[in-house]
Amino acid sequence: MTTLHTPPTSLALPIWISDRREKIPFEQIVWLQSSRNYTVFLLLDGRKVMTAKTLGEYEKKLPEGFVRVHRSSIVNCEYIVQLNRVQRMCILKNGQSIRISGRRLSNVILSLMG
Repeated sequence: MTTLHTPPTSLALPIWISDRREKIPFEQIVWLQSSRNYTVFLLLDGRKVMTAKTLGEYEKKLPEGFVRVHRSSIVNCEYIVQLNRVQRMCILKNGQSIRISGRRLSNVILSLMG
């Protein structure tokens, strides 16, 4: 299943962090991870930010260039440096390895080619 991304109306994603609203530039988002009904953002500067929305809610707001690699992860394609089809892993510029689910592998490959 492919999610259609809507074109961003701005260059940043507004999120609530505790009691304040912050706009995170899309290019600063390395990947997002689900944690039940919360989403953890891993940012370029190394910060981890937890918000009280689901990964699915954020998936609808992300522009092209982000790909859902697993039911619990979305990755910014700009930060993927290697893809291992056999182990179904993508390696990010920061050295992290993110698992890719079998049913999402072909969509990840297409996203990286386009």
